[in-house]
Formats: sequence, structure tokens, C-alpha cells
Amino acid sequence: RILHHIYRGTGDASVLREEVPLWRSGAARADGELRRQLLAGVILSVNELYEATDDGALLPELAEAYRAWIPLLEDPVSRAICLDDLSSTLLKSYIRDDEESTLVESIAAAREALATLPEDRPERASWLNGLVLRLRALSQRTGVRALIFEIADAARATIAATAADDSERSERLTRLATALEDQYDATKDAAPLREAIEARRFIAAALGG
Repeated sequence: RILHHIYRGTGDASVLREEVPLWRSGAARADGELRRQLLAGVILSVNELYEATDDGALLPELAEAYRAWIPLLEDPVSRAICLDDLSSTLLKSYIRDDEESTLVESIAAAREALATLPEDRPERASWLNGLVLRLRALSQRTGVRALIFEIADAARATIAATAADDSERSERLTRLATALEDQYDATKDAAPLREAIEARRFIAAALGG
């Protein structure tokens, strides 16, 4: 922790580069509760080093630390939050490396985070919205038909979890309408088209149109 305090006092990222291998080597030798604590140190230090340097080469190590840490967490909320952090880390990697497998793993982690998160948690709406964006990116890349239906389902769930007075509700309704229109284009089923029209009516009303 001494090196971390030095970094906090000086902002010198080289101190973090010295600290990260110490956390990593300690975690590799430990087990049980000590391993959990040391992995938390790896994650904290690598996260801060990434934020300080924007060094994309750190993201695979950060993702690996999350993968090792998550199974050691028993509390469902903590586990869900770390799964979401893993998903976000993988998304950053995908933006940099354009590897489809990275995006697929990001989506899997996002799905698991939502499945683990208690229904009444306030993060649910924003995490669902993030899942919609990830699924849409994969759909546009691969053209897999089944994703169209999952996107619409996730967008509906996003709206259900979003408060009526939330400033992002209109934007999320727009994503729902777009997902439903894509579903109509793929299936020619009138039901999603009617739902999309209704969503756009809500958007127009909210904007005073």
C-alpha cells in the first residue's frame, strides 16, 4: 500500500507500474481470503494505471484479474458489479482490438451480471441499456438473426426498469423503436412495427411534439 499512497500523493504513474507486479506475484502465490484481497489490489492498481496512461495493453491483464476474482465473491451484488466491470473492460478492449470474441465475452459477462443482480437494484436500467448497445454492435457485425429478438427484449426490459421522469428515457425509447423496426424488417411481422410506432408516439409526446 505504501507505493499506492505515494502515487496518490504524486500522480507519478511509474509508481503504479512498480506496484502492479507486486500485487500480481502475491496473488499468484496466495489462496483463500488472502488471494481475494490481493486480486482486489491488482484490479485497483491496474485500473488506476490504465486511467492514468490510457495504455490499452493493460486491459487484458485487468480482464484476467476480474476473471480470477469474480468466482471468489459470495455476495451477489458485489459479484454482479464485478461482472459488469469485466464486461466494460472487455468492451474497451474490443473498441481497441476489434476482436469479435472480445465483444462476445463482454456480452456474456453483461448477461451474467444482470442475471446475478437483484431485481430492485438501481443499476439495472443502465446495465440493460449497455447490453442493448453491445448486442447491437454484435448484430451489425455478424448479422445473426437471433440477436434482433434479444435486442428488442433487452430494450423492452430497459424501458420497464427506467423511471418515467428519467432524462434518458426518450433516448432508450428510441433504441427500443429502432430494435422493433429492425425486427419488423427481418420478419415482416406487424406486431413489432405497431409497438415501434407506439414507442415513437411516446417519444414525440415527451418532446412536446
